[in-house]
Amino acid sequence: MNNENITALLLRRYALAQTPLGQFLLSMHVQQQRLRAGWLANGSDAAKRLFDIFASFALLSRLARFFCSPLFWFGSRVAAQCSLVRLG
Repeated sequence: MNNENITALLLRRYALAQTPLGQFLLSMHVQQQRLRAGWLANGSDAAKRLFDIFASFALLSRLARFFCSPLFWFGSRVAAQCSLVRLG
């Protein structure tokens, strides 16, 4: 881009910012940049916390039978993996 093209683009952008629609678009752009900066500053903490929650849920759901089996095993006289008669 040469200097004339850059000047023309800047003048068009400044003219658009004088209209209500241009002001709205400019304020939305500023809001987007603020959200992006906030995410870059604090987003890693939220991502780590979200990963911790999902990983803990996945591991607990996979290992739940190992945690609950001793409760059934010691709580009753019959093995927890006994065969049951199907009704119906």
